[in-house]
Amino acid sequence: MASSFQKLKDLDLTRDEVERLGEALKKEEFRKLLVDYVEEVQNPANKELYEQEIIQLEKERGNDVTFINPKPGYVIKSSVDGSKKCFINVCANDNIKKPSSSPACKEGAKGLQWALPHSLTPPREDVDNKGARCVVYDVVFHPDTLHMALKNKSFGNMVNATACEAVESNFEVMLDKKNLKFPKLQYKGVPHSTIIRKPIEGFVAQQMDPEIDSQELHRRQKQLHHPQICDKAPQPR
Repeated sequence: MASSFQKLKDLDLTRDEVERLGEALKKEEFRKLLVDYVEEVQNPANKELYEQEIIQLEKERGNDVTFINPKPGYVIKSSVDGSKKCFINVCANDNIKKPSSSPACKEGAKGLQWALPHSLTPPREDVDNKGARCVVYDVVFHPDTLHMALKNKSFGNMVNATACEAVESNFEVMLDKKNLKFPKLQYKGVPHSTIIRKPIEGFVAQQMDPEIDSQELHRRQKQLHHPQICDKAPQPR
């Protein structure tokens, strides 16, 4: 209940808007339309159609895009800059490159140097189970990385360190890495897709009205809840 109230409060509605919304919710027809809308945007077939349209439109603009839909893994709980609680969703997606290793020697000791490719989503606001505000990040690895992290404690510690360092370096925050906790969650919040966008080599743009082009992109994005867009490709660690 506290979470729902906080999300409603965050909409920053005027008193008139709240009253109008309350009156609308009393009407069965409006409630039915609202339920139909929620079912439509959550329909996997609609989501797939939306993604294909965005991929095609981006190709017309000279970009190859890949949707990264995170598969829940586990959650790291910490705090940001010592003031706000945060959650890091350690997720998986097949489009992220697999982990790799190479022989290494440090101070005379032989071992392996690992590269753990990953992708991130922009931070988003949420609330914890007490209704207090928090911030949520997604760090997405290849499924093999998560599998190894859950099977091997040392490898898991390396994955956790990589996830924390990625959040700190990309979003310029400081995490409390000395007091990491691991709640019994596979994912905090609602999964958000990201897009990895890469320019198409040798692409020659067609002459188009930029205003019409932008309007078309906006129209397609408004059809469903569009994902957060991240232009950065996964960076090896």
